[in-house]
Amino acid sequence: MSPAEIAAVIATAQRPREAKIRSRLYGYCIEKGQPISVVESEAALIRQVFAALTEPSTLTATEIFAGLAETWKNDGIRNRSHQFFSATRLQVLAGRSIYAGIETGSSGWFRISNFPPIIPEAMYWAAKRRHYK
Repeated sequence: MSPAEIAAVIATAQRPREAKIRSRLYGYCIEKGQPISVVESEAALIRQVFAALTEPSTLTATEIFAGLAETWKNDGIRNRSHQFFSATRLQVLAGRSIYAGIETGSSGWFRISNFPPIIPEAMYWAAKRRHYK
């Protein structure tokens, strides 16, 4: 590495962490002092997963996830870690109620989330029924 490249790496590492915090939750961005926002390019993919689960089909949810993962791989779509999506990862995404703007707990409680919805609540419940058939 050149001295300039090393200096840039050091400067990046020394930046205050609170300058920009990006949510680990795919589809959302959190910036300090700003409301939670939707990352539209990621939200479009999340909508595609839920749409596939709610469309009439003879495929099982597992087959839908595998098909989407393969299609996205062929299209070069990667996650934030620059890895291809796996069927298992898509299954995890489809299980998250936060995308409908609601939070749920393990004991069955739910509440309206601070995260803006990416999909309608009805779509989440329809996908969940299909996903857990």
